[in-house]
Amino acid sequence: MFSPDAPNTIAPLVYQVGNEAYTLEKSCVSNISLSHYGDGIWLEVTPSQACAMRFEQFISEHLGEKLKVSFNHHAVTDATLIASPIRLHSGFHQHISQLAEAKNIIAYYQAP
Repeated sequence: MFSPDAPNTIAPLVYQVGNEAYTLEKSCVSNISLSHYGDGIWLEVTPSQACAMRFEQFISEHLGEKLKVSFNHHAVTDATLIASPIRLHSGFHQHISQLAEAKNIIAYYQAP
């Protein structure tokens, strides 16, 4: 479980395809909440070159490949095929298999 007293011991969300990865740093998340779909989180990514544009580019470069998503070095969902580019201008839904894990992710990104 996430502890706000020790935020540096937790690894952020990492999106990985093969040996390449994009790490979603705290500074790149402008808003996060439980998804209204009920099975994950809603993320809004800072609209900058280092954040949203870099994330969009990473996804676009790996169309047709399997994407793994982890938090704190543990898979948060099954690997999934990247079928289309992602546009982050209004946020996106990230499926998370377990509600408790979704809450830990939210706590991590909301902690100072």
